[in-house]
Amino acid sequence: MSSRTKTVPFDSKDYWDHRFAHEPAFDWLLGWKSLQKYLEPHLPAPPTPILHLGCGNSPLAFHMAEAGYRRIVNVDYSAPVIEKMAAEAVKAPYDQLEWVTADCVQDLSATLTDCIACGDDDQLSRQHQLASQIASVQPVGRHHPEPASPYRLINKIPVWVPQPNDKPGAPDIYYYLYILQKQNVDGLGNMQDI
Repeated sequence: MSSRTKTVPFDSKDYWDHRFAHEPAFDWLLGWKSLQKYLEPHLPAPPTPILHLGCGNSPLAFHMAEAGYRRIVNVDYSAPVIEKMAAEAVKAPYDQLEWVTADCVQDLSATLTDCIACGDDDQLSRQHQLASQIASVQPVGRHHPEPASPYRLINKIPVWVPQPNDKPGAPDIYYYLYILQKQNVDGLGNMQDI
């Protein structure tokens, strides 16, 4: 007998594989039109690649490609969704989009998973911890717990999320965009902004 409650098993790869096999494109959070004004001041100039972790079946990469950001590396652990999205990205301006099947959180600490699942305290300490954890993830996907991260938190931008079906008086909901700046380590071990 399973100990799982009756919640949706968002943590199950099988759940996502099955769901993505039947679901059309869907933006889970916000679409490019809502995010563009917040992201563009911080995005690198094309053709610098952009990493999109946990892309699922979101059309975000397609909309960003239409806006000129054509080199986006989209990563998800569901092979069926990566295959499906890659098949849709064969013509310009989508032909430079990359699609990679990989588990982005497999090697991260349990603290990161807890931050994602429980980020609801008033002081946003868990979100800050999450940003720090994400900043210390190296390109190969391994978590390095060194105190000095190769990234520095530049800004945390709250983005209001419309909730048209909420009950009257329901609190506003915000997503946070964390703007991180990569740093180099000089010969003395000091971090310097790039």
